[in-house]
Amino acid sequence: MSDLQVLIVESIPNQALALRYPIEKEGYTAQIAPSGVEALRMTRELHPKVILCDENLPDVEGCSLCRQLCGCVESGETKIMLMTDFSDREKLCHIMDAGVTVLLPKPVDELYLLSQIAKIARGQNATADSSQTSSLLQSAYSCAVEKNLELMAARRDLQETTASFLTLQKNFVQFLETNVDAILIYNQDHIVHYVNAAAIQTFSTQGARLLGKKVPFEPQASRTFEIEVADGEGQSKVLDGRTANIRWDGEYMTLASFRDITEASRLRKELEQMSLTDDLSGLYNRRGFSILAERMIPQAKRLGCHLFVLFADIDSLKSVNDTYGHRDGDKLICQTATLLSQSFRETDIVARIGGDEFAIMGIINENFIPEKLIDRLERAIQHFNDNRQHQYALSLSFGTESFDPNSSEPLEHILRKADLLMYANKNHKRRPD
Repeated sequence: MSDLQVLIVESIPNQALALRYPIEKEGYTAQIAPSGVEALRMTRELHPKVILCDENLPDVEGCSLCRQLCGCVESGETKIMLMTDFSDREKLCHIMDAGVTVLLPKPVDELYLLSQIAKIARGQNATADSSQTSSLLQSAYSCAVEKNLELMAARRDLQETTASFLTLQKNFVQFLETNVDAILIYNQDHIVHYVNAAAIQTFSTQGARLLGKKVPFEPQASRTFEIEVADGEGQSKVLDGRTANIRWDGEYMTLASFRDITEASRLRKELEQMSLTDDLSGLYNRRGFSILAERMIPQAKRLGCHLFVLFADIDSLKSVNDTYGHRDGDKLICQTATLLSQSFRETDIVARIGGDEFAIMGIINENFIPEKLIDRLERAIQHFNDNRQHQYALSLSFGTESFDPNSSEPLEHILRKADLLMYANKNHKRRPD
């Protein structure tokens, strides 16, 4: 049994044991240090003859540890072997300056390791043989050449990428300049950094003064939105706005593009109006009444007011159609619509829901209650009949119902009640006195 002691500095247990077993089999004493801190402590206590150190440790870099280990022992008393990875050959010069006696390329050749320890045990110099040293130096040189070639290739790629980026940037700016959409680019403070020709024309009243100024619209949180602006002649136009985040002048900014949709917006409103309006009378139709009535309920809740629903029916329409023809019947419907519009408030919903039937809905307050509004309508009807230049008189039957918008009763039930009251009023008129 040899008294030569080997300290194995290896953080991976399996690898440490794999090194310890053949060393002890040869009759040497071996201890394991799992970290650089433990290696320094055990070196001071044990004064090992050989330190077998892994280059990759969790708490300290291998070369740095070797230098520290050299400071813990007397010169020449302890030999340091460093297990190094060929993938890290560029550190070879640093390793050779760290007091390392022998370099052991990974994976460690067991026979070569034991031969070097045996030399130390016999008092011989344990150094890497000339062929291995030459191999390591050649490998380091080859690695340096390879890295240099990689750097040259990376430089060429960078130059090509830079050229492509400049071309792309130039094309992007040209795209912005020639785009028919108005485009602005502004920073987080909403200060404009770029404006194209279409934007100058679109925001003509202040387009030439946009750069360095606040955007000429209210910034929106949504990515898509519509805004309304005035053109150079003071005419209103509608713009479809869309935004995206981009890098511009090295900063994160917002690109906003605007397309003139004035005509499309006008057509859309006309179509919406057509879908909600009765062609003959010009009042809202049944669909328009339902939509607007549902919107009026939350408004009444906010105001803390009740609502009223009034159903009206023309009593004499069938007689007019049969006697004077449908042209005069249509004329009577239009005259009734005019009287209803004039008798009720602009905020009230007045609709022709079909045939000779009309519906009105509004908010009740202390100045305008259904009874006053109906009284106003009856006076208008009386005036119409007294001053008519036609052969028929106008007569309407009414049914009125009020309701609390905070109640759980559906609107359909309230409408049905008003409708039943209207028919009750009509039937009452038909009874003989």
